[in-house]
Amino acid sequence: MNGKDMMMSMFINPGYYPIDVMEFTPGDKTLQTYRFNGGIAHSLNDAWRIGGRVAFSSQNYAKRKDIRHTNYALDFSVVPSVLYQFSKGSELGLSLVFRKTSESVEAEQVGAATADTYYAFFDKGMRYGTYQAWDGSGIHLAEAGVSRLPVKEFSYGTALQYQYEGSGLFYVFYVDAEYLRTEGLVGERGYDWYRFPGHRLAANLSLQHDPLLFYLLYNFGRLSLHADWRSQRLEEAAWDKVTDGGITLPEVYGYNTVYRRRQTNLSADYEFLFLYCALRSVKLGYSGTVWDEYASPQYPYTDRWHIWMSRLNANVVTGLPFGGFAQRFTLALGARYFWANDHERGLEAGDAAIEPASEPYRLNFEWVRRHEYLTASGMGLNGALTYRLKSVQGLSLTLDASWTHAFEITLLKGKNRWTSTLRLGYNF
Repeated sequence: MNGKDMMMSMFINPGYYPIDVMEFTPGDKTLQTYRFNGGIAHSLNDAWRIGGRVAFSSQNYAKRKDIRHTNYALDFSVVPSVLYQFSKGSELGLSLVFRKTSESVEAEQVGAATADTYYAFFDKGMRYGTYQAWDGSGIHLAEAGVSRLPVKEFSYGTALQYQYEGSGLFYVFYVDAEYLRTEGLVGERGYDWYRFPGHRLAANLSLQHDPLLFYLLYNFGRLSLHADWRSQRLEEAAWDKVTDGGITLPEVYGYNTVYRRRQTNLSADYEFLFLYCALRSVKLGYSGTVWDEYASPQYPYTDRWHIWMSRLNANVVTGLPFGGFAQRFTLALGARYFWANDHERGLEAGDAAIEPASEPYRLNFEWVRRHEYLTASGMGLNGALTYRLKSVQGLSLTLDASWTHAFEITLLKGKNRWTSTLRLGYNF
């Protein structure tokens, strides 16, 4: 992937880690992504089955205009599982989950440094942080003893799944739940500048049932519910370089919590499924997000931001109700509307008796832009036309297109976004 005139975040996936580094010179960027994933299962007998899944991705990211930077990211996960079948249609599964992600940012400059060209901002949460020359000690891109900014995170936990298939009103029932503990670190070789522990809970529920009194209108229905909760805090190290016997080593004295974030997501979808007419399905859904951020970048100052985001969506899938050639076409149409409300408490000093020399620095223009992006309301439309080839069973060609329009956008460039994709697929 290639991007033109890009700047700001130097990370491949901005927002995934609780820290960020931003630069302000527009330039072209190149991203390469390589992915591999697979799974296998084996039945030991009629009741027990074992299996596993592995996913791996490698990414490299490069910008060729000052501040030039090159990123290397790895994402590896392995999930061994065991499943027990109580009786026909009733199954219970257990999975263990391990995941490691890492990314390193190497930055460089060509020519003499100037304030306009080579300054960077290290974000410690809610756009509070350090703004200085990119090779300053507060940015950590060129720290003495460490030639890059390394970040890594470990996740480990467990998941349960239960499924029942039978007769009656709810003849397909599925539920799962997962808990993950995460441990993250910014730094290496004893230079542990930050650490970020966290937790995650997630659950899914799916019901497929007869249509009760509406059998003449649709053939059966499917209800899907999803919920997840994430909590994470960013701890900054109090450290110094200690020289003993001519050898200088970093020593960490403790950690202070400078940022916390919590996110709760809830979504519900109901799908009407049709078997005997050109209309295939109609899906209606709602999703909501509650987002809390709490920053304490400098004692005794604190700030807190609370946001509620909501989205309504509707999707219709239909075949073209004509004979012959047109029967091989499927048309999917969707519409969505989204909005948000928020409240920021603002920077406060918790102890009036303490008078710091200055308030913590904030990258205000970028905070206002982020605020506008997350709280904007808008609408969107999408469509997909699929053609199934008659000569090769299972082979299909799909054209996707989407359009999103945001209301009340003044700082960000453009209120409209369009995407289009041409896909060739095969169903085995």
